[in-house]
Amino acid sequence: MKMATHDLAGSAQVTLRRKAQRRKRFPLFAYLCILPALLFAAVFLYFPSLSAIGHAFTDWNGTTTPNFIGLDNFRQIFNDQRMTIAFQNALKITVFSLLVELTVPLAAAKMILALRGERLQHLFRVVFLLPLIVPQVVIYLLWEFIYTPDPNVGLLNGTLAALHLPGLERGWLGDPSVALYAVMATGMGVIAVFPFVDGFGLLIYTAGLQAIPTEVLEAAQMDGAGAFQRFLRIELPLIVGQLRLLAVLTIVASIQQYTAFLIMTDGNPAFVTSVPGLTMYHAAFNDTQMGYACAIGTLLFLVILILTVINLRFVRPATEYS
Repeated sequence: MKMATHDLAGSAQVTLRRKAQRRKRFPLFAYLCILPALLFAAVFLYFPSLSAIGHAFTDWNGTTTPNFIGLDNFRQIFNDQRMTIAFQNALKITVFSLLVELTVPLAAAKMILALRGERLQHLFRVVFLLPLIVPQVVIYLLWEFIYTPDPNVGLLNGTLAALHLPGLERGWLGDPSVALYAVMATGMGVIAVFPFVDGFGLLIYTAGLQAIPTEVLEAAQMDGAGAFQRFLRIELPLIVGQLRLLAVLTIVASIQQYTAFLIMTDGNPAFVTSVPGLTMYHAAFNDTQMGYACAIGTLLFLVILILTVINLRFVRPATEYS
């Protein structure tokens, strides 16, 4: 009996030793698995970013030896009229995008969750997400055809003429007073199908609203709270985490935005539709001022970092459910 007990104890110790050895080997195996992704990120993400910060302090055209010039590129940014217009436009785009992203998809999520039947809710979520599979370049090209810089052509002008509203016809992309706002109206990506309802934001809001315990909402209803009061006093405070996430993503996307402006206006007329990303693109590839372009990119990075830190530090939900 004693020998059997001794053998069992020895067997258990051997098993424990083997498990400990496996645990020691597993982290090494895990690190080896993620090593290719880390190398890829280091070569194509981190190194170019750090290199851009270093070249921001140089006079460099991309081929010659960089010449260190200190803060001259940053001084040029603040003295460049194009950059002044670009940052003003970026501020307008950011404010507009925040107002839209934090309200319209939320309203759509509430309406979808109010539908009876999970299948119908699922169907509407899928329908709202379908436009995400269409490349944004295609959408911007379609909107360029809808607007056009010529007041005598274009789908929108043709529609206004058919509705006997000729006074509203104009060259939407060629008129300095409306060109920026015309492009901003297409900036949500899926506006061509569902005006201002971003599918990604819709999913985030839907997940946040569904995570709220039904007991909390039922208790509020029993206390006499109406639908609007439940939304304002219970649901909205409990999805502040989702609001904060979308606010950060919207700020980053808005400041970096330049694809729509490159395709539809290229900053014209007279730099009225210029944005920081587009100005950086022109400086790098049209003017071959790579050092100046790196300085613009570095400044954008600092602005995005500061705004993100402020958002994460001061916008905190009182309670979050997962």
